[in-house]
Amino acid sequence: MAKTEVNPYNTSMALKLKPEYISAEDFRTYTGINLDEELNGVSPDVFLRDCEDELISYVNMQSWRPISRWIAEGKYTPDELDAIREAIIIQARYVLLNGDVAENNGIDPETGVRMSLSDREEATIAPNAINKLKMAGILTLKMKSRF
Repeated sequence: MAKTEVNPYNTSMALKLKPEYISAEDFRTYTGINLDEELNGVSPDVFLRDCEDELISYVNMQSWRPISRWIAEGKYTPDELDAIREAIIIQARYVLLNGDVAENNGIDPETGVRMSLSDREEATIAPNAINKLKMAGILTLKMKSRF
């Protein structure tokens, strides 16, 4: 049996350096906010990637269908893909305006008191992003036959 070569540059295993679903230009078009000016030296790609990962991880934990796999398999309609993109933009705007609760270990910046796990989870994800995904039928606990 021949030895299988491992490609050390396998891009499927590489760290994701850019957002997959939206760009800084998409964000500016939707919100009118220029991330280059707002982030004080932080790369817009890194910021958007982190917001994207945070929202998608939340949905993957809460829902029975993982977003990334369903997108790769082409199971979402164009309207559902638009709802995912809009939810990511809403999440990024939320983090930009309110700070990233995940980064400050759940310490409430106003009171200096550590937030409970449920309060931290609630404050980490934008309520409007959750609503957008629920209205599109993406964030659901019910299994529905679509195919």
